[in-house]
Amino acid sequence: MQRSSVPDVLRGPGRPLGGDVRTEMEARLGADFSDVRLHTGPAAQRSAAEVGARAYTSGSHVVIGSGGADRHTLAHELTHVIQQRQGPVAGTDNGSGLRVSDPSDRFERAAEENARRVLAGPAPTGAAPVQRTADGPARTGGEIAVQRLGEGEAPFDHAQYYAHTNWQASAERFEQRLGAYAFGHPRALAAARKTVNRLKQLLIKYSRIEHKDSALANKSFFKDDRTSAGQVGEKMTTAQINDFFSRDGNVRELITAVYNAAYYNKGAELSLKNILNSIIGPKPKLASTLGMNEEELKKHSAFLNSWTRLPLWAGASAVGKGYNYEKDPYALGGLLWQSDSETVAGDTREMISSQGPRKERSEADKAANRKTPRDYETRGAPLSARELEFAGKPGPDDKLPWNEGAAYWEIQQNEAWPKANAERGIPIVAGMSGTTTRMLKTFQWINVPGVDVFDYRMALMGWMLPSWDHSLYEILRGSWAAGVKGPGETVARAGKGAALMYQSIAPFTEEELRRNVCVDGQFPHELMYLAQANMPRAVDPAASGFMEPGRATAGEVPGRYADFLAGDTAPTPEIADWKARNNGASTTALAERLKPAHATALMAYTGGAHQMINSVVRSRLLPEGYAPYGTAGLAASGAEALSLQQIKKQLKWAAQDPGGEAVNTLEEDPVIAPQLAAARGTDPTAKKAAVAVIDARVDLLAPVLFEEMKAHADMTMEALKRLPPVTGTVFRGDWNAGGDESVYQLGKQAALNYRPGSVFTTSFDSTSRDEPVAMDFMRGQKVSGRATHRILLELTLTGKYGRDVEPFHRYQNTESEVLLMPGANFKVTRSEWKQDPHHDATKGGSAWYEHVRATEA
Repeated sequence: MQRSSVPDVLRGPGRPLGGDVRTEMEARLGADFSDVRLHTGPAAQRSAAEVGARAYTSGSHVVIGSGGADRHTLAHELTHVIQQRQGPVAGTDNGSGLRVSDPSDRFERAAEENARRVLAGPAPTGAAPVQRTADGPARTGGEIAVQRLGEGEAPFDHAQYYAHTNWQASAERFEQRLGAYAFGHPRALAAARKTVNRLKQLLIKYSRIEHKDSALANKSFFKDDRTSAGQVGEKMTTAQINDFFSRDGNVRELITAVYNAAYYNKGAELSLKNILNSIIGPKPKLASTLGMNEEELKKHSAFLNSWTRLPLWAGASAVGKGYNYEKDPYALGGLLWQSDSETVAGDTREMISSQGPRKERSEADKAANRKTPRDYETRGAPLSARELEFAGKPGPDDKLPWNEGAAYWEIQQNEAWPKANAERGIPIVAGMSGTTTRMLKTFQWINVPGVDVFDYRMALMGWMLPSWDHSLYEILRGSWAAGVKGPGETVARAGKGAALMYQSIAPFTEEELRRNVCVDGQFPHELMYLAQANMPRAVDPAASGFMEPGRATAGEVPGRYADFLAGDTAPTPEIADWKARNNGASTTALAERLKPAHATALMAYTGGAHQMINSVVRSRLLPEGYAPYGTAGLAASGAEALSLQQIKKQLKWAAQDPGGEAVNTLEEDPVIAPQLAAARGTDPTAKKAAVAVIDARVDLLAPVLFEEMKAHADMTMEALKRLPPVTGTVFRGDWNAGGDESVYQLGKQAALNYRPGSVFTTSFDSTSRDEPVAMDFMRGQKVSGRATHRILLELTLTGKYGRDVEPFHRYQNTESEVLLMPGANFKVTRSEWKQDPHHDATKGGSAWYEHVRATEA
């Protein structure tokens, strides 16, 4: 097993937290961080990747990995520093001297909640001094506790769905439901109200300092502009305005009011932009006087007043884009230049790439694409009486006077940015949202007390998604450029596609999204998977549903799932046994995330499709090395070609094997099924004719099936991630390289995938809690005795990679199966040769087999 680089990184000196950052975090978390050392750079990122984390903490050392350089992650990791000062934390020995936390353990959940809580408002001022801690004892050896913030993914990123003709429509419907949920969410409304009130207080205080009429503050929030959504005009009385701010205004109206008073209402005598220009210019101390975010404004002011900006402005001016780098606090180029981008190209490049393909529509086209009051109601964000009154009292189906993003812009789909997003299944509307960046910077600058920035971002989603001013990715991308990035949100993750992006949208939990946004509790890719599994087969494979697990098996899933749902109150004997083996796990709680699509995938894997699924998975995991099929060192395309041949070979063999496991790809195919009896029969003439038909059909089906197996692999991985981890002993019967004669046995310590001293998996691997089941599988392995031999693996699981799939096993109550995920790693503790008294000589080799014991690392 490769030596971990984590200890080397932790032995490095690191660097102390920066002065401003340390002061802020000490104030927010109420602890002394003078001894904290931050580790960044390539070595730190590699070590974080080793433990599957964006960042991790050991003692007073915080290591930042790829995608972990944000304030939320730092607050999360500093919470771990505090936890580890207070005593031991949860963690599992990974076999290299490290105890690594699980992202779902109570310490991780507490750190995540604490990070969100402490960053919800401005840093406390005048806080009590933090308690200074004495130096802890030096580490002298033993295990290192590592708490990590990490994530696991599907092998193929669910990319198989994005070429389907109905994917974009499904994704857009999901995003519009998300917009409706955000629009109506009490926390979004509260965030919008508090932001308006904070901005109003700030404008009033500024007006008094500048000896202006404080009554002007109210006027900043309203604008007589019927071409702008969310406007209610300037005719409300003071009493109506007060009710609007405190009680009556909806999310769209209130966020529009913030938008107006921040920078859009150019005719207002008081605005946030006026204040910012004063701070950038002659009155920098205003930030402190008004209780604004001094650190952020000091940084922004320094850029706008620096020599760095001038050449950027000059270069942009040469192409008519100088406004992006004007000495303007809201100039988008300046904001993006200062962003902490994940990518080398940077946020500026993505903004340019996203805006280049958009073209302003003609006036007639704009009018045709505008929405109606009924559209807003249908999308879950109805217009208020105030909005309708100001818009001229349109009828339910009359076009409204403003142009939403989708009405104003048309995206040229043949350019690079739209193409790339189409391949990722991500809807686009108008390009990366600079408005989101500006509105979030507004929130950060004014210091809104008692509001989580993600609740405010939720209000922005409720403002823009129902109207289709921007898509979710465009909003998130603008948010990330402002430094607002939730757990699991990264450019890299979004780059893998919409299916993964949709499952990590702060401040929502996955369960919340499933209950309130998803259809039937399932994300678009899960619904599409389920629909494909239940579609009938056709002669044309392109017009067929999935070939596995077969419609008959898929038809069993609702009953199995209903049994699982009822497991806490009326368990079947099988579910009761499963609960007992899994520490009384609540099936109701698990079903919040484990859905019928996942159950279907497990039925597919545990049926006749498992070898084909694993062939495909190995082609994806090739860079990690896979010896048994001789694919090491091949390019990905070569590995896929080899896996495709393996699938063809399996199908052609199964078609002729009367005693083999049923493969529904064959059994339910309209061309193959009528030929199976002859292909498995004894009449050589009939057999030859049937095999010719079958082989030609398999050659036609296999490429389509190869892509289907990717979908099964991804959904199987998702399913396993949602089941409770298994502890205890499991067994697996298999074969390994090397002979079983005495000359080959000397000094041999075998491993499943040929890595001395360890057992690792490059696919899903089945094990059994029952040793006799594994022994039977082992006896069934055909070996030569010279080049190959039989092996029994006795694996001790510590709660990482194994999952008990019995509730959705195709052959329930037959194998006591625990399924291992790809990437499982075990440290070999003992290996010995034994004789099997029930050896089947017809399978080759001798009665000798190798018994290998290993522990999950």
